[in-house]
Amino acid sequence: GLINKITNSGHKILNDSDFCEYLLEEGLVAAVPGIAFGLPNFFRISYATSEQKLLAACKRIAEACSKLNNI
Repeated sequence: GLINKITNSGHKILNDSDFCEYLLEEGLVAAVPGIAFGLPNFFRISYATSEQKLLAACKRIAEACSKLNNI
């Protein structure tokens, strides 16, 4: 549901790679575009860390997503 949304800087999220780049810049969360695994428009994150860090990352992802605007 985030494809075709617009960032505050005016950039349109066209695909999973754009979203992962946005997520890194806006939410400070590293993710891998799903296209690398044959699943375009999805993304992957590693969860090999503490629950506390995962919860913080999930919060940052949600906050970054809430900043995206519709066309």
